[in-house]
Amino acid sequence: MATTENTIRRGMGSTERQRSTNYPSMDLTWAEDVIRRAYNSPTVNRTALAQLAGHQDDTSGPARSKLAALKRFGLVEYQAGKVIITELGKKVAAPMPDEDVTEALTQSFFNVATFKQMYDLCAKKITLAKDTLANIAMRQVKIVAKAAPEFVDVFSRSGARIGLVELLDEKSLRVLDVPSVAVQAPEQEPSEAAPSGVGVPLKGAGQAQTWNINLNIDSLMTAENLRELIRALKEELIKL
Repeated sequence: MATTENTIRRGMGSTERQRSTNYPSMDLTWAEDVIRRAYNSPTVNRTALAQLAGHQDDTSGPARSKLAALKRFGLVEYQAGKVIITELGKKVAAPMPDEDVTEALTQSFFNVATFKQMYDLCAKKITLAKDTLANIAMRQVKIVAKAAPEFVDVFSRSGARIGLVELLDEKSLRVLDVPSVAVQAPEQEPSEAAPSGVGVPLKGAGQAQTWNINLNIDSLMTAENLRELIRALKEELIKL
């Protein structure tokens, strides 16, 4: 790991030390537990919050790091020593009957810029080695080599809490797609076929329909091969 760190530093033109991009020191499950206890606590200030996080006060480095994690998740704000639980924090700590805690926690996850960047960089639904993610974190998210394994660990455990990460074992995981809310797509007029696909008019009940079909074209395919593929596809669809 030290060799990799030195390589990254030389490549970035860094000197003795390299600043790491910020990320929460604790995972989302921990943050959920602390914010719920804070919400039900009679006193909520920085000292009390640090005590809920396992420290005597908020003066130590680890205590300040944990309080910063709660803010990065968007669950609290700090103003003149006071702790203000945000609306998002309230949705996590004391959800209304019709509120989805997972939805609120997902918003908390993506409030962390480095988590969102890492999620967007990861291939979905395939097995990924944590070491591979650590390299991605160093090279593209700008996490220093020393902190990269911890970043991947916090990222993966936070993602697992909301169903965005599947932990396979100690060394590998899968990053999953964000669950989408089922929304009925608006009907398109035949002339408004999406330009990214191949629009094929089909026979309907007295009305033309349009299907938009996206083709993944191999870089070795010739123009003539492509024309033949589209012609054959159109002939098959017209039979439907």
